[in-house]
Amino acid sequence: MQRPIRSGRGIIGKKPDLGLFPEHPIWGIFAVLLFDSILHLIDLPFSYYDSMKIEEKYGFNRSTKKTFWADQVKSFIISMVLLTLIGMMIMGIHRLLGDWLILAMAVALTLLILAFTFLYPLFVKLQYSHPTLSQRIEAIEKMH
Repeated sequence: MQRPIRSGRGIIGKKPDLGLFPEHPIWGIFAVLLFDSILHLIDLPFSYYDSMKIEEKYGFNRSTKKTFWADQVKSFIISMVLLTLIGMMIMGIHRLLGDWLILAMAVALTLLILAFTFLYPLFVKLQYSHPTLSQRIEAIEKMH
């Protein structure tokens, strides 16, 4: 006869981990890889039609069916490797920061947005080919 499970505890006496990142990282990685695999399989017919039919119709396709499938396999393998590495990195950061991860990501995103908003205009000056258009855009910039 099986012993009854105590309230809020698993069979081994530990609380069950039902969160976003399970106790063992392999399950989180497995979930991400499974989801990406399903999306990749769903995208295959559309990608095939795009490459082999539409591009071929307009003369842009230089690949054969063999190179198409080889490219798909390579893309899938690279995607799995990168997702595994990124997933492990995010889970490691989550274990390190705990629930502060959300705040840390919000701060990082805010700093990134501010950096692009204020630093980008300092280093990039757009050159317009049409002089009247350039003058009109600069006039609008000065008004704001």
